[in-house]
Amino acid sequence: MSSDLGMMDNGPTIVYEWLKTLQLCQYVESFVDNGYDDLEVCKQIGDPDLDAIGVFTPHHREKVLRAVERLRDEDKKLAPGLYFTLETLPHGTCLQISDCKQKCTKSWVNSTWDRPRIGLSNDIKALENHKEPVVYPKLKLKIMIRDKLVKDGIDLSKMPYSYKDGSLGNIEDLAQEYSEYYNTSYSEVCDRMEELRKRRVTQEAETGKAESTTSLQLRLEIQESLGLSSAVSTPEVERRYVCVVAFSAFLIQSL
Repeated sequence: MSSDLGMMDNGPTIVYEWLKTLQLCQYVESFVDNGYDDLEVCKQIGDPDLDAIGVFTPHHREKVLRAVERLRDEDKKLAPGLYFTLETLPHGTCLQISDCKQKCTKSWVNSTWDRPRIGLSNDIKALENHKEPVVYPKLKLKIMIRDKLVKDGIDLSKMPYSYKDGSLGNIEDLAQEYSEYYNTSYSEVCDRMEELRKRRVTQEAETGKAESTTSLQLRLEIQESLGLSSAVSTPEVERRYVCVVAFSAFLIQSL
């Protein structure tokens, strides 16, 4: 069995080896999943951390805490205190050192304040503005985009996002705007928008067919109910037919 000192390397593998020496390998996955994938991190473990990791058995907790104490003790042995002695300097040395300190300090202060700081300021701003892209599940991202499209009053089945034949229009600028809004992948936003656009175009096409079929059926039913479908063409029949057509158009528009 190797000592704790011999395992002071980084990585989940060494945590596995460490727990293996404690005969607690069953907790390896819990340690790594909770961020304890390095012995340097494991040195900070206390009772609350064991609760979070899921180590509830009393004697297991005791073994881990004792091992953590040993890791800390090894650190103390590897980093002993530094000692030094003061010796009396020859006469006049202190004055020379004092003059040198004043000159060096003045030179450093002048050079520091005279140096332009624009680059450092820009670097800090860039770090503050930088955010790691968020990865959303596909369905969740599609729902988020759909809701925002409704909120923004955008219909992807219309120009400029769809051409008259239903093919893809100019969706790139909108996708770029939404990818920045949600801080996520541009290509993912493009794919989800195209799925929503195609679905909307298909729904509108199906709705148009249904409305056309309904209007024709309604007109035939009205004509048949008034006895016009099989009537001989006479001036009176023609007059009644014109009235039926106008009435049918009114009903269709009100649907």
